[in-house]
Amino acid sequence: MNVFIFIFMGNFLMPVGYNATVRNSTRENVVQTITAKSGEDTLYYDGVNVSGVGLYDSQEDTFGVICAGVRFTPMVGETLIAVIFCHRNPPSSYTGTFYLYGNGTTASPGTQIMTKPYDASGDSTWNRIDLPSPIFCDADVDFWAVLSARGRIGDDAGPMVADREYVSLDQQASWKTISAAGLNKNWNIRAILRNYTAIEENKPVKNDFAISYSNNPIKTDFSVSYSVPNAMNVKINLFDLTGRLVQTLENRTLNTGTYNKTISTESLETGVYFCNVEAGNYKATKKIVLVK
Repeated sequence: MNVFIFIFMGNFLMPVGYNATVRNSTRENVVQTITAKSGEDTLYYDGVNVSGVGLYDSQEDTFGVICAGVRFTPMVGETLIAVIFCHRNPPSSYTGTFYLYGNGTTASPGTQIMTKPYDASGDSTWNRIDLPSPIFCDADVDFWAVLSARGRIGDDAGPMVADREYVSLDQQASWKTISAAGLNKNWNIRAILRNYTAIEENKPVKNDFAISYSNNPIKTDFSVSYSVPNAMNVKINLFDLTGRLVQTLENRTLNTGTYNKTISTESLETGVYFCNVEAGNYKATKKIVLVK
């Protein structure tokens, strides 16, 4: 059996509806976040698709399974909701597998969080895999997005971003950087995150509004105390990991004074929640961990 890495060259357009305007970059100056659509960010390390890489068996004239992995590191806490990728020439009626792994090392992924089959649609198209349940990702904590597929997985023109792009040719038994496989490219695999639950505690604009919380994690009801320096509208809402509004504690104009509110946990399940506060120029989000 003669098996080798096969590269397909060709032109390709960015997916329709995606804005390539760079919003910010990390310390590596290569990680980019672009606005995909309202309420979503796309985290990526690659450029425009120019080719595809697959594992080709010349004797059988078929493509074997190739596993492409990207190690992502969010800059702030956000909720992972989907992954998009470019897949060239998938076999007809082919179902691949998407894997999500937690924080590992720069050489291999960590604990498997979920898997999801996907149908590779069309030739040289971008595919979107929506997670069955959104998953919150802490700031500066890695996760790995891995595709196991036949055909050719899309890549850019390079150069490869160090310690981000990986390939496995043995069904994920071992991993190597894509450069170690003789390529100087980046996979066209991107993570879509919802930013309204970002919980890196925002630095509030300085004013006299003050707020405090009871101890965290919590097992029973959770209390919030806040001081209002002058008449202002105060909004305090509790969201779950998917961004669903769970409780509204406050949404009205308050006069000067000190106020206390209690979040009832009776109807809440164990998990992570976010208390979002807006009062005048003050804006902040607090992560709340409920353990029953």
